[in-house]
Amino acid sequence: MKKIGLVGLYSIDNMGDLVICESSRFLLKDYADRVEIVDVDAAPRGLSSYPGIRKLNLLVAAFLTRIVVPVLLKFLTSSKARYHIESFVWRLRFQWHFKSVIPTCNAVIFSGGGFLKYRNQGLNYLVEQVVEICEKNDIPVMLSAVGIEGFDIDDYRCARLKQTLQSPCIHTVTTRDFIEILEGDYAVSDPVHTALVGDPAFWIPECYAAAKQDSATIGVNVIRPDIYTAYDNKLTPAELEAFYIGLLSALDAKEADWVLFSNGMKSDHEFGLKLLDALGKPSSLLLPPPQTAREMVGIISGFKNIFGARMHACITAYSLNVPVVGLIWNEKLTRLSELTGQRNMFFRETEMDAENMAQKLLDADFYEYDTDRRDELKAKTKFELDNFVRSVLADS
Repeated sequence: MKKIGLVGLYSIDNMGDLVICESSRFLLKDYADRVEIVDVDAAPRGLSSYPGIRKLNLLVAAFLTRIVVPVLLKFLTSSKARYHIESFVWRLRFQWHFKSVIPTCNAVIFSGGGFLKYRNQGLNYLVEQVVEICEKNDIPVMLSAVGIEGFDIDDYRCARLKQTLQSPCIHTVTTRDFIEILEGDYAVSDPVHTALVGDPAFWIPECYAAAKQDSATIGVNVIRPDIYTAYDNKLTPAELEAFYIGLLSALDAKEADWVLFSNGMKSDHEFGLKLLDALGKPSSLLLPPPQTAREMVGIISGFKNIFGARMHACITAYSLNVPVVGLIWNEKLTRLSELTGQRNMFFRETEMDAENMAQKLLDADFYEYDTDRRDELKAKTKFELDNFVRSVLADS
């Protein structure tokens, strides 16, 4: 039996990432009698994930990240210096993990999510490590439905990511958004197969046997207040807070039934509590953070409509036919809204108006998704995964 490593963010507290992993695993279920799926956590968290002496890797990496790296980056400001400093820390933390798991696999699939990015999160360093090990061990790789966030060849981190994508072990790269950046700027072309597909989470109804429930409640998704500035936008945390307060006040004026919810992240949940305190509302109007992907799906399926901030709150609603009015704080949300035919339901920072968006939420009761478009995107995602797995099975 072949072993395929499914690389994803399994232990992050944003349940949207776990939805991606579980939906991708679901799409591989047809091969259960021929393929063993090995969950490969791209960034294991917590001391319990680090056996024995490896706990030192985590502790030292944490110390360097919090104390040493910020000081070094004040003096070493080039993107090349940043790359080497950050790469060292990420390798210290995770390389032992990848070396212990990846060589046992016959193939590797990145499950989706924003892996082709270099400005935030450090996922580029994880991709680089995994691909290096796969190349050394002649293990074929597919990056499936990955997000692509920006390109700047003058940024050394981006240049290294481009170099990684030229590895001969990479057979297929599909993306949920910027196919033109993949094929043009990153120059991934023949013999590497590329395609535009849907996010794996579009398969939520089948994966979780979930469906939209009858409800009169609007779910308002909260996100940490510095999200705009973290992605080089101008909207300040204070301005985002004021917007949310205005939105919720407008919903109150229209006598709408609403609750706040998060995707599970602590910083998002804490912001929700702050909003309720500012409004003089009880904390019970913020739902407990979901602890599992299934729980998040269940929460969103129980709303009439949602106000979406986190990408996979929006995608979960879309998959379940729950109308969504969303924020755009990153171009991935622009492309999602365009690809799914919802651009008029999503708002950039320059388009945000609390009164208008509150009314949009109420009017969304009658919104209908283009289900043919969604079905086509879902079919493409599965088709490309099937092709890669079949090629792995054929190589015996």
